[in-house]
Amino acid sequence: MCKIKELQGKKFKKIELELLIPAIIITLAFFIIPPLEIFPMEVTLVLFLLFIFMMFVIAIIAFSDKKVHKKLEKLSKQLNTRCWILAADTPFPQEYLFDLENGYIYGAFALNPSAIQRIDLREVEDVEIIYTAHRIAPLKQWTINLTEKVDVENTLGEKNDAIVSGIVCQIRFSHGTESICQWHDRKVRHLPIGHQSELAYRENALKLKKLILDLKKVAQVKRNEKVN
Repeated sequence: MCKIKELQGKKFKKIELELLIPAIIITLAFFIIPPLEIFPMEVTLVLFLLFIFMMFVIAIIAFSDKKVHKKLEKLSKQLNTRCWILAADTPFPQEYLFDLENGYIYGAFALNPSAIQRIDLREVEDVEIIYTAHRIAPLKQWTINLTEKVDVENTLGEKNDAIVSGIVCQIRFSHGTESICQWHDRKVRHLPIGHQSELAYRENALKLKKLILDLKKVAQVKRNEKVN
């Protein structure tokens, strides 16, 4: 069985600082110490090797999508329930597994590889879909609480091709919020507002909100059954 870390009254820990802080310190030392010219060449060589090693590790993490996904795929088979896996749209891999029969959400993160984490969706208070948008020139930003697909058109107008946007699902608990970036626009493959694919992203976001709230009810029923 995969190692599962149960979270009660806590948020997902997406970054393991014990791994990140040494990488930051070594990187800073590599750029600061050699120019001082008060340390032996051996120190510079060691720092250089450590720096190369850390860059290699970060590169592995950055392209570890398949490894993170395989962890949750393996877990889904072990749970032997109906599951659905969602990959967040982030630079470093983040994936979430929804247990559709028991009302749990599991998280696997490249920057915290030690264990898969689990939260009981019974603890959910509310779910919001946040549509963020900005125009580069002139600089202007919008934050829209998406309740229907037309919310964006009502605020920004239809068929706007000058705005870069994104969608974040915010799950609110009593102890804080969990943000899952579902999609953000790319300059390389830009989707103007009103594009068919852009509308599909919004529709999927609203479906995710409904799914989480439905799973909250599933979790409440399941846990009440155990109590009784």
